[in-house]
Amino acid sequence: MNLLKSKSPAQTPVRGRKLLTALSLVAIAACLLVLLPTARAALIDFGGTLLHRALNAERWQQVLVSMALAGLFVSAALLFIISKQFEIIADALPLEKLKPYYSIIEFGIIGLFAGAAILFAASNNAIWVDEAYSLAPARHSWRDLLLFQAEDVHPPLFFLLEKCLSLVFGDSVFAMKFVAILPTVLFMLITRSFLKKAVPGTAAILFLLCCAASFSIVHYSIEIRMYSLALFFVTMTALSAWHIITSGKARFWALFLLCALGAAYTHYYAAAVCAIGFLLLFAYVCKYDRPHIRAALCTAFGAVLGYLPWFFVALRSFSKASGDFWIDPLTFGTVARYAVFVFNTGNNPLMALGFFALFIAVFIFALTRKNKTKTDFFMFCALSCIIILAAVGILIALVVRPLIVDRYLFPACGLVWLFFAVECSYIRNQRIFAFICALLITFSFLTFSATLSAERQEQKDFSRFYDYMSANIAPDDMFIFPANQSGHLTGISAYLFPGHIHICEEYGGVFGDVLYWQMFDSAHVSYDAFDTAAYSGRSAWLIVMDADEDGNPIDYTPNRETELRGEFGWAWYKFKLYYTESPALVVDYFRNASP
Repeated sequence: MNLLKSKSPAQTPVRGRKLLTALSLVAIAACLLVLLPTARAALIDFGGTLLHRALNAERWQQVLVSMALAGLFVSAALLFIISKQFEIIADALPLEKLKPYYSIIEFGIIGLFAGAAILFAASNNAIWVDEAYSLAPARHSWRDLLLFQAEDVHPPLFFLLEKCLSLVFGDSVFAMKFVAILPTVLFMLITRSFLKKAVPGTAAILFLLCCAASFSIVHYSIEIRMYSLALFFVTMTALSAWHIITSGKARFWALFLLCALGAAYTHYYAAAVCAIGFLLLFAYVCKYDRPHIRAALCTAFGAVLGYLPWFFVALRSFSKASGDFWIDPLTFGTVARYAVFVFNTGNNPLMALGFFALFIAVFIFALTRKNKTKTDFFMFCALSCIIILAAVGILIALVVRPLIVDRYLFPACGLVWLFFAVECSYIRNQRIFAFICALLITFSFLTFSATLSAERQEQKDFSRFYDYMSANIAPDDMFIFPANQSGHLTGISAYLFPGHIHICEEYGGVFGDVLYWQMFDSAHVSYDAFDTAAYSGRSAWLIVMDADEDGNPIDYTPNRETELRGEFGWAWYKFKLYYTESPALVVDYFRNASP
């Protein structure tokens, strides 16, 4: 930890500087070598030999290029920072002289983030099944929307806001993505304003760089789901708690209550994070601020009263879903994915490991630093919210059944970066600080480049399928799906092509079969209920995924009446598309194949 203490240039060990210089030069040479196509091909072949299996050459080419570029930038930054020239620049232009430009830098980062998010949203209309679930209710009346959400396992606030936005801008995929973009931008703006007052200095810049570097924040800022809204409410609840501790004014208790209710009506795990935060706040009030116990109890009573209208609906939905919950059993890999999810950058697990190592170094620095203030203890409590949530989720999984996946931690991710930014701002060694900034800028570049690449590829693959179907599907055509494959493509096709009959097993999840298809404005016929005479003369499109939910290949041998029209897929969806003018033969095939 001595490295994190400020030293004068004369105290810097010459031997250590020479070693770091040598390592930086070696790293730069290695990165330049990896940028050569022949070197990458050799590395991929070597990796396949070590693992005794063929690697996806296209994917690993992209990974190696991004890692080489990141390594090149970081090594060059390190080489510059440890050089004597950096000492001259640092002495001539200390951080204090940059303070007048902090606001410009901060708003510049927010502007670039918002602009990139809009670009990503505009460049990709591909959706996955959860987004189809989010989009479909907005097509219906307010009454039907509430009816659907009363049967779902998600609270209604996000869907109500989505419906409001659709009335103004329409219900296109691009327009609906603003329901995710706007909360993220507001989250960054308000947190930036808070840090400018509560922790003057570089904390706001560091926080915004963390948001740009975090793949999960960038990803969920453009996904049509409620996660960015949950992130906003949870972070605002934490900031309200800070003002309660520092001022105790009644308006901050009221703000805490409103934000906590907003989180609870957005996502159940966001409500859990707020509940953990309230318990920590209540413990603080009981020990250090007893005059405000009554305000804390009134806040708790207000939260219970405010959530009561939805409480019994939520209880009924959970009881319906508990018998057929889809979350996989807990393993060591599952727990490891929690950390990878939070620190993912550039959608690269190796880079996530580097980000996690940086966070641990800052955490140790914060833990061992003397003269801690109330701000430090508050940040540790904020960080503990996500740790407690993950720990409770793991405990429940071990004792009862798994009820949490990595993305359910997302509402609390803002608290992680709040802690990181505040504690980093106390680092006075300009070499260390500059290196951390260089890393965050590198991670941001990787995240945005990986997101742009993924969005463009998804749009290309999705458009190929959607354009083909739009040009060839007839108004009375039907869809057929095998019994043993995931229901994802069933929901997606029902949203993309409403009004068509979908022939498959009964599927509706918590909605029930009838309400599920009503939400998608599509009709459903099970294999057993299919009447050959009633649907004679109609054609059908058969969608067969490459593998079932367990990863086993789906075996389908088309008959002479079935024509393969192509292989399609986007993101993780890969499937074959068949066309038949004799759907009864296909239905009989799957009816007999069903267990």
